[in-house]
Amino acid sequence: MENLHNEPTLENPIETYISPMIGWEWRVLEKYSDTYWYCAVQSPMTHGTWDFGGVNPSDIKEYGGFIKPEDYKHAEVDDIMYQLQAIANKRREEAS
Repeated sequence: MENLHNEPTLENPIETYISPMIGWEWRVLEKYSDTYWYCAVQSPMTHGTWDFGGVNPSDIKEYGGFIKPEDYKHAEVDDIMYQLQAIANKRREEAS
């Protein structure tokens, strides 16, 4: 079914965040407030499926790195993981 209203979908989310920890991905489908986003989340515990629900954005931003849609759709997984590792290293340095 075609999305005529350009509403966010699993395939076309508002934003995507991926964690340097292998297997975590958050796809933002709706931003209700600064403290509540509705997301599709995939992790090692979902065994390749998606869980849908409310997520605190500060958790996503703390553990996941933002991926621009054009980078996510066209980048190789290794390139994305390299970028996220650089983000994680920078955060560790700033925290020290």
